[in-house]
Amino acid sequence: IGFKFTFLVVSVILVFSGIPLLLTKDGKVPLKHCKLSEIDPKFKREVVAFWGYGVQASGSQMLWPLFVYLTIVTSYTALGSIVSLGIIVSVFGAWIVGMLTDKHPRRVMRFGVIFSVLTWIGRLLVGTPAQVYAVDSAHGLATTTLTLPTEVISYTRANKTDIAGYIIMREIMIQLGRAC
Repeated sequence: IGFKFTFLVVSVILVFSGIPLLLTKDGKVPLKHCKLSEIDPKFKREVVAFWGYGVQASGSQMLWPLFVYLTIVTSYTALGSIVSLGIIVSVFGAWIVGMLTDKHPRRVMRFGVIFSVLTWIGRLLVGTPAQVYAVDSAHGLATTTLTLPTEVISYTRANKTDIAGYIIMREIMIQLGRAC
């Protein structure tokens, strides 16, 4: 199977995936302009947390693969294989984490924070491709263990407050963190 055929199949799937969006009714949510100084004081902790999530995501998605490629795994194929295997571990882990999050979101989130910190420390000690695979897989699982309950808690909180304002504040802070 060639690139052109694969590109054609993916393009067709992409076009057809947009059809359900055309069939749904969208309600209009009134929005006002939002300034950082106008963020509700009760959300100050969330502002810092979402900004930190953006910083962490940026480092994990941009700096870590670059570091690994420049220092340990100098082959695109090997790096892609390591990342792909790590993603597979994360996908299966997400299923289990999702079931646990349904019952105990705060406990799972606390465990995810500790697990994530340990994997970042583990990244400092990596020296071989096998270690990169182990740490990258563990970090993918740790990120899932941290983000899944965080999403549940933040969307639950958004439902109890101004939904649009909360989500906009959340996304602004995450993107500001990624920009750092």
